[in-house]
Amino acid sequence: MKHIVLTTDLSDEARSAIGPTGEIADKLGARITLLHVIPEQVAVPYGYPYVPPPSAEEIASYRDHVTEKLEAVAKQLPENVDVTCQIIESNGRIDRAICEFAESNGADAIAMASHGRSGLQRWFLGSVAEAVARSAKTAVHLYRTAEETQD
Repeated sequence: MKHIVLTTDLSDEARSAIGPTGEIADKLGARITLLHVIPEQVAVPYGYPYVPPPSAEEIASYRDHVTEKLEAVAKQLPENVDVTCQIIESNGRIDRAICEFAESNGADAIAMASHGRSGLQRWFLGSVAEAVARSAKTAVHLYRTAEETQD
């Protein structure tokens, strides 16, 4: 294994994948691409108040914010691991964007945290981790959050 794509939505739950992925990369001499996917702007459903799309300045500001957060995550990984930060925009489903990125960049594995949603929350919000695990053409390492491991 030479290249691991470590995805993050920058949530607290996503942190559970950082340490183990760094250890694997360190032991195997693999490089890591830290990946954050910006979700597609979706239309507002009928009956809801109109929210204008973000301006170019707002998008640039958000990208700068995400870049800072990714760089902070990169500092949590072992020093001798080659880490690259990438931000991509989704043209649809986030899981597909992750799988396409991994495939087009020659990744040997995708690492990500599972948020541990179940029941109605999972039905409404879906599971990006589950969708990636089902459709990726490479190995997928899912890490459970601390709350999930206590159940």
